[in-house]
Amino acid sequence: MIILFGPPGSGKSVQGQLLAARHQWRWLSTGQVLRDLHDQEILREMEETGIVNNKAVYRALIQALNRSKGVERVILDGFPRDTEQARWLVAALPEHQRSIKAIIVLDVPFEEVKRRLTIRGRFDDDELIIQRRYNDYVGMVDDITEFMKKERVPIVHIDGMGDVEDIHHHIDQELKKCLQK
Repeated sequence: MIILFGPPGSGKSVQGQLLAARHQWRWLSTGQVLRDLHDQEILREMEETGIVNNKAVYRALIQALNRSKGVERVILDGFPRDTEQARWLVAALPEHQRSIKAIIVLDVPFEEVKRRLTIRGRFDDDELIIQRRYNDYVGMVDDITEFMKKERVPIVHIDGMGDVEDIHHHIDQELKKCLQK
């Protein structure tokens, strides 16, 4: 399993989809996995708060992992979001004959995130919301990567600035190193 982290607008979903397509791996976006359940209560939580209770998230991920049994690698995008979820993931993976091979962190500075999200033009992409989401992400990723370092999971930082293909090439090179171990 590979975990992708990056602030909103960093391109992590694009990179996850590219990895999945090029290597015949499975890209699991937590948000999409939850939407695919078609559970009205979960959909309402997502719309109203943007946060879904952990029990529902765990159930959805277990189902997605079960559907991914024949796939060599799974790429997680949007999970874990805190150390409680990270602990759950580390504990749950052996049951699915999986382990975390690497965490890829796309590093993109706030000004670039703001520029990208402003261009995207969604209603919730005003500067204050972007700043809050970026700060939330930074705190979250620092806590999770510290926990994962203790679990001896390789953490790879990739410069998320530049051409999509160049960034993908760097990710691919770093993953090859991690997967050889």
